[in-house]
Amino acid sequence: MIVEDVSGRSIAELWSLAGRRAVITGGGRGIGRAIAARFAEAGASIVIGDIDGELGRGAAADLAARHGGAVHSAAVDVSDSGSMIAFADRAEALLGGIDIWVNNAGIYPSAPVLELDHAEWDRVMAVNVRGCFVGSQTAARRMTQRGGVIVNIASTGCVKAAP
Repeated sequence: MIVEDVSGRSIAELWSLAGRRAVITGGGRGIGRAIAARFAEAGASIVIGDIDGELGRGAAADLAARHGGAVHSAAVDVSDSGSMIAFADRAEALLGGIDIWVNNAGIYPSAPVLELDHAEWDRVMAVNVRGCFVGSQTAARRMTQRGGVIVNIASTGCVKAAP
């Protein structure tokens, strides 16, 4: 799907990311995949990270077929610092550097708050909070010299909790 503004110009004409190298965690589905699609449409080279490696590979193949350009994928567990560092190293090797890092991976608790056990709470915090922190820290260390952009995605669930 090519998105256009009211003038009929495409995303690529309005908002070029040609020559930019982007990493999106949680890019295999949902909002992350939509972000990856817009970045690919705008000309960025991309690495999609997802805990489900097969899902990430499928998303990358689909976007490469639809938009061309360099679209890669790599499995990553954002709740694990070692996995995030290895993922960033892989992304940097595939792209030749990183200009844009999107912390998009997130999960929603599997039970209402009153039924949520501590292990599930810890898992949600590890993915949604620590994953974002480690992703930002990992990206910032790579961007210190040449600059770049870090985008953190959050849910409205942080504003209004489910019962």
